[in-house]
Amino acid sequence: MTYKIFATVLALTVFAGCSHNHKGSRHPSSLSGLSLLPLITSDIGVVGPKGEVLLYYREGNSIIVKNCEPLTILGATPADARSKCQGKTNKVPVESFKQEIRKLVSTSGLNQLKPVTAEELNAFREAGGLSAEDMEKMQAEINKINAFITEYGKKDSPMIRLEELKKELKSNETRSRAIKKIDAEIEKTLARMTSNRKLTIVNSASLDCDDQDEKVKNQFMYTVLKNFDPKEKYPCGLSGTIEETTKECSEQESSSRGNFTLISRSKHFEEIYKDNKSGFIWSDRIHSRTNHASAVAACAGLPKIDNKSWRLPTIEEFKEADVNGIRSALPNMIYWFWSSSEDDDNTSRAWLFSGNFGDLGYDYRFSFVGSIRCVAR
Repeated sequence: MTYKIFATVLALTVFAGCSHNHKGSRHPSSLSGLSLLPLITSDIGVVGPKGEVLLYYREGNSIIVKNCEPLTILGATPADARSKCQGKTNKVPVESFKQEIRKLVSTSGLNQLKPVTAEELNAFREAGGLSAEDMEKMQAEINKINAFITEYGKKDSPMIRLEELKKELKSNETRSRAIKKIDAEIEKTLARMTSNRKLTIVNSASLDCDDQDEKVKNQFMYTVLKNFDPKEKYPCGLSGTIEETTKECSEQESSSRGNFTLISRSKHFEEIYKDNKSGFIWSDRIHSRTNHASAVAACAGLPKIDNKSWRLPTIEEFKEADVNGIRSALPNMIYWFWSSSEDDDNTSRAWLFSGNFGDLGYDYRFSFVGSIRCVAR
């Protein structure tokens, strides 16, 4: 997702200094002033300029984002809001939520970018909004540069190289400061969503608010939430039993496809589905094409899922899954997949299933290279 908005990450921690009309109901602001560490955390309800209503709150290690029906009146409590907000829902892992917020930082409106300076912000954006892994690499590079300057930064050292290193060091330090400040503001924002004791209503139009800064901050919050599309995919179900991971993934709109239910989606967006009719669990396509023996070994080498071992499916299992709708339900299906079934007339050949058209065929196990999709039960 790419967004262009006009406010500072600092605004994420500051909501309402004015009261807000919410389609006939009036809700007093639960916060005022510029408190960055409010004592009371809350669900956040956001009203858009045309009556769109968004709700989000923290649930365990995820952020629940709901697109309510237009003109929904959320009520006065989190329980009211959650029951009255009917519409598309997405369950976003906290880490994914953080990464998306980082992308929201814009270079426009630099006069509002406090405590992040314009120099820090530009360095941050040029770096693309660094991940934790990138930050560690950057810090390691800073340490190397510091060590070089300490060891060789003397009168007899090559001055050109030294100046290059100093310039690079300054750039990395600037980015590092910006990232730390932005991450601190994100953490303060997330800290607000750990209790269901309060409901905060933010009106992006702020028609009854004379404070221009508050209008900008409220518009910023609306833009943040509006861009968390319920159809967007996020990692889910990374650990736990099948029942637990299925429940965690169930909030995502793409979690159910016909007879197939999403069990897990990795950080690299590899998906595991359960066929509810047969009970079989199907992996995503393994990203390689191999001969038959390597395909068998690849499935056997996958980590168990809820104490269930993976194996290459039989051709009959592929046929049953096809009847149940696997080709339209699972991703990455347009390949010929190896089965574990040998050709009765020639054991040097094995059957394959076409995930594109549902056709069956066979080829030589040692020379043909096919795709791999594994099954467990």
